[in-house]
Amino acid sequence: MTTKSVLCPPCLLCGDRNVITVEADAYDKWVNGTLVQDAFPEMDTPHREMLVSGTCPDCWDTIFD
Repeated sequence: MTTKSVLCPPCLLCGDRNVITVEADAYDKWVNGTLVQDAFPEMDTPHREMLVSGTCPDCWDTIFD
């Protein structure tokens, strides 16, 4: 399994930028149009959101607690 480190967009609430390590094949599927939940089914929702919008898990919990 080949992995890829992805620099996420900055969180709109706290400004932090995070790096997530994902499977390279899944990442390629996602950037080529596969829905994030289909490309990364094993990843929890807050971490998928961090890939899409940058919203970090702590801020995700604050928003959707």
